[in-house]
Amino acid sequence: MAALLGLLCLSVSATAAQTTQSLSDIEAVAQEFVLAQLGGDKNTRIRVTGLDQRLRLSACAEPLQAFLPSSSQMSGSTTVGIRCPGGSPWTIYVPVQIRFYGKVAVLKRPLARGAVIGADDVKMIRRELGALNGNYVSEMTDVIGMVTRRPVGAESIISPSMITAPEVVKRGERVSIVARSGTFTVRGNGTALGNGSLGEVVRVRNSRSKRTVEGVVAAPGVVEVRL
Repeated sequence: MAALLGLLCLSVSATAAQTTQSLSDIEAVAQEFVLAQLGGDKNTRIRVTGLDQRLRLSACAEPLQAFLPSSSQMSGSTTVGIRCPGGSPWTIYVPVQIRFYGKVAVLKRPLARGAVIGADDVKMIRRELGALNGNYVSEMTDVIGMVTRRPVGAESIISPSMITAPEVVKRGERVSIVARSGTFTVRGNGTALGNGSLGEVVRVRNSRSKRTVEGVVAAPGVVEVRL
């Protein structure tokens, strides 16, 4: 009799397992969908959060379908829809956490305001990018040779607002003035009336004509004027 009762219990358990949708399958479909939408990015971590383990859904006879609700986006905390298109259809919304990782530039040692950043001052480390809200630099070449706008501590993640291009034209210094108009070019000398980095506009006074003009810093000590 006891053996018969044991067989009945096993039968009931097996039937329940067959008629209830696996939650791990739902999680897997949600994760695979997000990863596919992101192009299989290996620097992405996807985690299903908040799926109620007490949830009991009818086992789906058809492959589960995933979709992105109109109010969701592929970043941060979002939601993925999972539907069963079978004879007993159902739809649930699965909370998903998406985290992006990448290398960012970090200072090895403290630097004072106005310090020129060298290759030995910087290292690249892996960080979660979403938490930085875009306040990071992902290429070391974008940092080397730049100047700090303010004192920066060791191990600080370098953000674009912390650095600026070095000034290659200084107020009061003698500069070369290159005036261009189509294929026509005139060269002369002048005095810078302000400081400027590459690509910035500065005012210069022509040494010969004494005329003041505006030009773009094209190289150290060189200002280009468009006629």
